[in-house]
Amino acid sequence: MTEVGRAALDVDLGWSAYAHRVDAGLEPWDRHWRLVGFGIPERRRGARDAIRNLLVEFGAAPLQSGLYVHAYDLTDFVLQLANHLKVSDAVTTFASRTIRIGEELSDELLVDRLWPLTDLTGRYDLVARQLGSIAERASVTDGDHIAASMLSAIVATEEVMRDDPQLPCELLPDRWSGAEARQAFLTAHSAASAHSELFRNSQLMQSYIHEIDRALTETSGAFWQRWFPRLVNAYQARLPPAATR
Repeated sequence: MTEVGRAALDVDLGWSAYAHRVDAGLEPWDRHWRLVGFGIPERRRGARDAIRNLLVEFGAAPLQSGLYVHAYDLTDFVLQLANHLKVSDAVTTFASRTIRIGEELSDELLVDRLWPLTDLTGRYDLVARQLGSIAERASVTDGDHIAASMLSAIVATEEVMRDDPQLPCELLPDRWSGAEARQAFLTAHSAASAHSELFRNSQLMQSYIHEIDRALTETSGAFWQRWFPRLVNAYQARLPPAATR
């Protein structure tokens, strides 16, 4: 695997483990909205795009030009990248208990406006059905075919999760399709491991469940101490040359 490939896998593994922590109630919301603003000059357009791309990739939503918001604190991620790009003086971060957009003030309305979850719900439902079918048929399916099906399902799951803002449970529907899809993943992974030698012996395939299991036993501090540097390094490894010019 190339350096870029390892970086991409680290991002997927880290956010997958984090999502399972959110589902389990291990990353509760402190009821503060976190905002990041930046005014990076045109001559550093590459750095400006890199900061914006990181915020979007990590689930932040734009409130207006150069101002992004998330329920979770992305300050350390943004400042690490801004320091790396030597534009930290142009970045401002702050927190607020309330945000008003026009007449909208409630957290529920804010989520509906900034992170429309309907499309994600449909995509997660499709993934859950795919994983459910694998789990149901694992005992009567050829082992190599199971492994191939699970690889396809993992790719499909990660594609949806990359567009998921990973909002805290307090801001999601009671029966959030993302949590249900991740539970279906655990069930299908267990069934595939039991009935496919190829899948069971694949370090790549098993890496997901290993990271999830470990993450669910850690405190929030321990989890982020382990994953924060890896995620920062992974993102920096993918920066285009224009970002540092």
